[in-house]
Amino acid sequence: EQHIILATTTSTEDSGLLDYILPDFEAKTGIRVDVVAVGTGQALALGESGDADVLLVHARAREDAFMDAGHGVRREDVMYNDFVIV
Repeated sequence: EQHIILATTTSTEDSGLLDYILPDFEAKTGIRVDVVAVGTGQALALGESGDADVLLVHARAREDAFMDAGHGVRREDVMYNDFVIV
């Protein structure tokens, strides 16, 4: 069975998003996703050491530094948010 390790943040895991999208991904691809939910710094460190296959984090400057250092292959914007002051 193929599997990948997704390192993401606890806030992403706590949002319920992964519970919604991963079953569909796994059913369509046959690839099991093992989630490791940690802080952004720890997720990036897992990627840097090769202990994670995919990272889903939310610290753009740190992501850019990770990519600039040659640790990643491809970076994609997945989500964003806006703040409204009322």
